[in-house]
Amino acid sequence: MAHCIICMWPDATACGQCKSAHYCSRKCQKTDWESHKLVCTPFAQMGPRPSSDHYKALLFLTESTAPKPVWVQFSNTDDFPSVDGSYDWLGPKGRGYSTENTHVNINRRTNKDIVPKLRFFSGSVFQYDQSTVNQSFATAVRPFTANPSLQFKGPVLAYTMIEYTYEQMLQMEEAGEEEPREYEYLDISLSCFRDLVDFSIHHEARETDCIPPKDDGIIVTKFHSVHDCLKSQRPQHGQVAVKAPFAGGDQSGISTISQILGTPLRLNALDTKAKSAGYNDGCPYASFLMMDLDITSPSWGTIAEAWRFPGSVLVGQVNGSNIQDHIAATMARFCMEEVYPRVKKALQDGTMEAKEKAMKPVCLEMLYNYRRDDYPYNLAVPRRANVINPMDMMAAYQSYISSRRFN
Repeated sequence: MAHCIICMWPDATACGQCKSAHYCSRKCQKTDWESHKLVCTPFAQMGPRPSSDHYKALLFLTESTAPKPVWVQFSNTDDFPSVDGSYDWLGPKGRGYSTENTHVNINRRTNKDIVPKLRFFSGSVFQYDQSTVNQSFATAVRPFTANPSLQFKGPVLAYTMIEYTYEQMLQMEEAGEEEPREYEYLDISLSCFRDLVDFSIHHEARETDCIPPKDDGIIVTKFHSVHDCLKSQRPQHGQVAVKAPFAGGDQSGISTISQILGTPLRLNALDTKAKSAGYNDGCPYASFLMMDLDITSPSWGTIAEAWRFPGSVLVGQVNGSNIQDHIAATMARFCMEEVYPRVKKALQDGTMEAKEKAMKPVCLEMLYNYRRDDYPYNLAVPRRANVINPMDMMAAYQSYISSRRFN
C-alpha cells in the first residue's frame, strides 16, 4: 500500500510522469510540486541501466540549479561510487577527498522510518572551508523555507540500500550463499528525494516545547497540519499545555478507536491560518483517529469530510488527565496501518459478518503487538487495564535487545 509522501495517507496514486512519488490528492501534489518538478521529468527520461551493478541515484552539484538523476556504480574495494563512469563528481581530486557517508534512517517531519535506507556521500572538507552552499540542494528546499536547519556545501550524492539483519544473513547461508551480503544497493526513488528535502528542513526538528501546566492546566498532544509542519520546521506531533478542562470546541469529537482501546481521546480542530488561507490542512493522524468504527453505523469505515482536512488538532484524554507522549500518534498509526486495511477489505465484501470479522481482533493487545517503527519488533508487553504505558513497551524492547545480544 503506497503512502502519500506529503501526509502519509494510504492508497496514494503515483505521479503520472515519473511513477516514483505518490500523492493522496491534488492538494498534496501541489504542495510538493515546486520541488518535485526539478527531478520529475529527468528521472522519467533516464536511459536504460548500463549494467546490473548500476543503480539510480541523485547528484546535487554545487553550482547546478537542480538535482541530476544519474547511474552510479560502487567499487568493490572502497565503496566510493563512480557517476556515469567517472570518479571526478566530487571534485578534480576524485577519490582523493575525505568523504562523509551520512545515514538518514528516519524522516523527522513524519516521524516515520525511511525504507529502504537513505544514504548520501559528501566531502568533509567542503563543510568547513569557504565553499559555497550547494545550489541544487538549496533550490529543492527553497519552496518550503529560506532557512533550512541544515545546508550542504560541495557536491552531494544520494542513494539507497537495504541492510540485512543477522537472521537474514543466516538464512542466506542456509540457502547456500558462501558469503552472505550485509547490504544491497537499490535504485533511489523520488519518495526518497522528498525525505532528503525533509532532512534538510527538519534536521534539528524538535517536538513542541511543553511548558509544565499550572494548577488549572493539562498536557495534550498537538497534531500539526501539513502546512504548519512544513512552515514551522517541527515534527508532525508534540505535546503542549492547555488550560483545563479540555472541552469540545466548534469542531470536536471523541475517537472511536481510542474508545475501543480503552483510553477515550477527544480531538479539537483548531481555527488555523492554514485552513482559512486555503493551504494544505491535511492531518492524517487526526483523520484516522476519527474514522467511524461503529459497525452499527451506516458510515462505518469512513472519515467525515470535516476530519479529512481538519488543520492542526489538539488531542486530550476525555477523563481530563495528562496524555502520555506518543499515545495519540501510536493509536493513529495503528489505525492507519493495521485497522484500515482490514476495514477496506470488509467494505469490499459489504456484509455485517465481514465487518464483525474485521473488528473482532482490534483490541488493546493487538495494539501492544503492533509492529511500530518506534519499536520495530513484536513485543510481549504486560497488560494493564485500559492503560497504554510506553514504559512497558520500552522495557519489553530493552528485554528483547538483551536477549538478542551475542557474546
